[in-house]
Amino acid sequence: INLHNDHPFESLFLTSRAGKLLLAIFLLYPLINAFSSSLELSSYFLTKEQRQAIAWIRENTPPKSHFLILAFEGTFTNPFQEWLPSLSNRVNVAVEVGYEWMPDGAFEKRRNTFFAINRCVFEPITCVESWAKQYSVGIDYIVVYQGLLTPVDYKLGNEPINSMKASPDYQMVYESELIKIFRRVKSD
Repeated sequence: INLHNDHPFESLFLTSRAGKLLLAIFLLYPLINAFSSSLELSSYFLTKEQRQAIAWIRENTPPKSHFLILAFEGTFTNPFQEWLPSLSNRVNVAVEVGYEWMPDGAFEKRRNTFFAINRCVFEPITCVESWAKQYSVGIDYIVVYQGLLTPVDYKLGNEPINSMKASPDYQMVYESELIKIFRRVKSD
């Protein structure tokens, strides 16, 4: 560093207390931001329960099965939504991930479809049936994930679970603490 007096601004900036503080902020801010982002991303992982459910799906359902996951989080913050297709080799009919690269606005259409189904976590199963009909989506299995990626102990999805249990059109085929999987018995 050349601290000649021909550039008084540089000299003042690098030697004054305010200049050094400003330089430290400019250097530390990106580092702190990167660290906090990596901490946030590290909380998005598959739990043991989710991995077990995906393994069950892979081993106990037909390869061409279409799944709908009802969960409160979006697909970019719910690793269960995102990883089910690749780890089970099954179709997740509402996942957005992977459609970013598709032509003709496929991602935006998929995103709108996902937001429309998300409200069904709080509604009876007729909400899902209406959604499937409106968007022409075939569903073989419905997975209700009752967890949240928060420290709050709160279960979602009681409405669709209770209505599927009461309906002859659905059969519960898998159950764990936070994950319930129903096979759709009726045909469209």
